[in-house]
Amino acid sequence: MLHGDGGLERVEPGPEMERPHFFIVGAPKCGTTALASYLRAHPRIFLSPVKEPNYFCLDAPGLRVIDRPDSYGRLFASARPDQLCGEASTAYLFSNAAVPAILKASPAARIIVLVRDPVDMVLSHHSQKVYNFEENEPDFETAWRLSAERARGRKVATDCRAPKYLDYRAIGRLGEQVRRLKTLVPESQLHTIVFDDLRADPGAVYRKTLAFLGVAADGKDVFPVVNARKTNAWPALARLLKRPPAPIRSLKLAAKRAFPAQTKAIGSVVHGLNQRPEQRRPLTEPVRREMAAAFEDDVALLGELLNRDLSHWCKAEHAWPDEVSK
Repeated sequence: MLHGDGGLERVEPGPEMERPHFFIVGAPKCGTTALASYLRAHPRIFLSPVKEPNYFCLDAPGLRVIDRPDSYGRLFASARPDQLCGEASTAYLFSNAAVPAILKASPAARIIVLVRDPVDMVLSHHSQKVYNFEENEPDFETAWRLSAERARGRKVATDCRAPKYLDYRAIGRLGEQVRRLKTLVPESQLHTIVFDDLRADPGAVYRKTLAFLGVAADGKDVFPVVNARKTNAWPALARLLKRPPAPIRSLKLAAKRAFPAQTKAIGSVVHGLNQRPEQRRPLTEPVRREMAAAFEDDVALLGELLNRDLSHWCKAEHAWPDEVSK
């Protein structure tokens, strides 16, 4: 269970186990997949076998891969008593309901958030949504101008589980989201990571994160590329697997609830065989300037909140590839 004073205590495994000790809450395409994979290898840490369960996204029910308490508890049933349990759902930061629900269930939960240049972040987020068949506009510039329509739930793919997550102007305003997070989470329970640092020195970021969680460093010094940009080699097959017909979808959901780790492993293998690298088409300069102007005040706000100069963001095409992002 969790101490109410912010300290961490071991979790007893079993189907009725309480909530995790820590949560990686986003933002999407900011390095959460990489960080989760690094933490998962630590002997004192247990990460949910299902990334992005989105259990606490009560205001976006379509995103909730796991939506029952017993199914959520089973995600952590294999954890040893000496391990800290955590999960990573990048939709939590943008959600208005998720973090309050997390803290209501687990007042002492530790919260980890990753942030990135919003221009690069929303470009990658759009690519991921296209890959997942939730975005029906493959051209980013067109999708960017549809942000207002998407905020109202209009002009979205029938397979889109949460239209507001296609509002690229809103989801890229990380300063506002971090400000809201800081009003909810005590400073001692909040750890913020800038993607630039993760890309430049993942070892240092990893060790600081372990220190935040109160876990001793394990000597890890190899941090491989995780979640490089990808597309579907056979889109028709990918659509069938990701968005099957209703009867098959029901069976797939039932399998996820009953055997989350096994279905995740099988899905990873199948989807991995259908992936190939993708190169992003560069933004035109007028669109980049438009996006930079849209995010300028929010980047300044985030810089103030983090006590860090982020003024170089949005101004030029970054050298960072999408090698560690999600």
